[in-house]
Amino acid sequence: TGGTALAAGSPGSGNTVFDSGNALGGGASTAGPGLGGATMAAGTTALTAAGGSGAVNATGGNLNIGGAPGLPAIRTSGTVYISGTGASTPLGGGGGGQSGDASAVGIDGNGYGSGGGGAVANSATGRAGGNGKPGVIIIDEWT
Repeated sequence: TGGTALAAGSPGSGNTVFDSGNALGGGASTAGPGLGGATMAAGTTALTAAGGSGAVNATGGNLNIGGAPGLPAIRTSGTVYISGTGASTPLGGGGGGQSGDASAVGIDGNGYGSGGGGAVANSATGRAGGNGKPGVIIIDEWT
């Protein structure tokens, strides 16, 4: 099974770890988290904010895959903006971005290891981004 998903607004910090000990030939497999996207400064002019970086490659497995990055947030004026979407994985999509002229929390990720979407706020009151989903380590047993 995978690790715990990070709560909305949390920077990437929770590794998914599987330690087989001696039962399966020994060794640990680790899948690290990605990082949250940048915060966009308040304003009314066109601006972008970088999406979160994808997780670095997993370790200890036969097939080690890193995570995809989240997409950036975009503002074209004081009333037109779209938050960044969460990173997708081969096992499901990330949380979608929010748009419009009102404040809204981010949308949670959908698949194992996916990221939550960004929030939007048209006031000084911040909103939480969506929750990411737990990671997963898949084990194929051969006899």
